[in-house]
Amino acid sequence: MIKLSTKGRYGTRLMVNLARHWNNSHEAVILKSVSEEEGISIRYLEQIIIPLKINKLVKSIRGAGGGYTLGKSPTEIRLCDILQSLEGTCSLSSASRMRPTATRPGPAGLTTSGKERPIS
Repeated sequence: MIKLSTKGRYGTRLMVNLARHWNNSHEAVILKSVSEEEGISIRYLEQIIIPLKINKLVKSIRGAGGGYTLGKSPTEIRLCDILQSLEGTCSLSSASRMRPTATRPGPAGLTTSGKERPIS
């Protein structure tokens, strides 16, 4: 089993939430709605979003109807990208014990092997 920090878990949940909205016509999402949907403090989301934005995994849209959306297609974002943005490292200790051909599915299609399925 892979253990993630709270920041890593919440950041992954934020990205999966944005991916769901991406699949529904690429709409921007405000952090307040993510906070309500995911049960994560809005202040914590405000801290998490900054490194994701700096690393171009998330982009902000200003004005009416603005908010946050993914910086690229969900199929191009790996769990490792999210963890590197948030924690500066992507050391998944359990992954080293896996056989090279095996993958373990993560939240919404993300896998520990570096390959990902489209988030539906």
